[in-house]
Amino acid sequence: MRKRAIITSALPYANGEIHLGHVASTYLPADVTTRFLKMNDVEAYYICASDDFGTPIMIQSEKEKKTPQEYVAHWNKRDYDDFTAFDIGFDFFYRTSSQENIEFVRYVFNNLVKNDHIYKSEIIQFYCKNDNKFLPDRYVTGTCPYCKADDQYSDLCEKCGRVPEEIENPKCAICGAVPVKEKTIHYFFKLKNFGDALYKWLDENQNLQKDVKKYVQNWITSGLVDWDITRDISWGVPVPGDESKVFYGWFDNHLAYISTAVKFLNDKGIDGKEFWNSADIYHFIGKDIVYHHYLFLPAMRLGIDQEYKLPDFIPTRGHLTLQSKKISKSRNWYIGLKEFLEFYPADYLRFYLVSINPYSQDDLNFDWDDFAVRINSELIGNLGNLVNRALGFTKKTFDGIIPSPDDYDDKDRDAEAKIMSLASELSVLMSQTILIAH
Repeated sequence: MRKRAIITSALPYANGEIHLGHVASTYLPADVTTRFLKMNDVEAYYICASDDFGTPIMIQSEKEKKTPQEYVAHWNKRDYDDFTAFDIGFDFFYRTSSQENIEFVRYVFNNLVKNDHIYKSEIIQFYCKNDNKFLPDRYVTGTCPYCKADDQYSDLCEKCGRVPEEIENPKCAICGAVPVKEKTIHYFFKLKNFGDALYKWLDENQNLQKDVKKYVQNWITSGLVDWDITRDISWGVPVPGDESKVFYGWFDNHLAYISTAVKFLNDKGIDGKEFWNSADIYHFIGKDIVYHHYLFLPAMRLGIDQEYKLPDFIPTRGHLTLQSKKISKSRNWYIGLKEFLEFYPADYLRFYLVSINPYSQDDLNFDWDDFAVRINSELIGNLGNLVNRALGFTKKTFDGIIPSPDDYDDKDRDAEAKIMSLASELSVLMSQTILIAH
């Protein structure tokens, strides 16, 4: 463990409220880890930002008669307020649409071009004649070509975690029509050229979860595909020299980990770049974005000659289900964080989610009956009762004043030793469950 650390979480998309599934897999584990590191005298900073670009935001802002800038500003503040109410202690919460990130994204792209990792190619892209627009990413749904799961996005299968080269049985996610194919020019990142380097990095990094490493290495062995990094929309980071196109959200958003951290540290009078490269780097994610964080993210940093170091830890958690059913906003099967905190204290939820959260990709389940039992019997019944009995006994027997103790006997000394060793024992367990992946 280094004496410096930067902790990030997958960036919340600025297009809707934070729900329990979000905080369970990424933000709460990252917050707990940051607190643990700081208590162990590590100079640790928890950095995050709202993910502001993309087609869904552009379309939704039009529906609400707002500019995209106004729309994401609303959700940036709302998300931060909700996180704060849940006692998530970000050291800095910024946005991917910041000028600092826009400049950094374009800087990285120019360096990838200089290092011959970018090329242009004519592609055939889905186009909806009904809506008169190209349909990037999540505006095309269909069947995953790898695992054959239905109703998956064209840029990510949520069931198997892979990024389809081309979705099968495509439909327009806006109107449901079958799209046609039109020609356009896009920029590509030579991801397939990084297979050996990525495999080596995965092999040598013993801090990464073994179960995740294994199937990512299987992806590499079966062959990577070059990555389409641009889109034909107006809301995004413009491509240098070709301002009619913008970068795909997954090209720019994780670069905000770096640009946001560097801005925050520089503003504190600390050399942000030097700090990043001398610190342990943690990226907390859910299992649905493994492909991006284990392949795209490290490959881009390798492509600019590791000017900024690759992550040391990528803690990867499973999804939260609600009463054993998949959380779905579209089906109104979720609990918003803001609404939950209107009924229960934040510590109730923090305690429950930490107690059921494994260090693995296994899904965890929010169950109302189990929640009630754990809060009443474990948090209130055990911990709360201990505090209440100790305070009540002190008030009743000693008028609320703790007396000076007599000389310790063997039982006293044994109890004292157990109390004094508790912190170090818990520290070892925390290190094993949060920091060490193997």
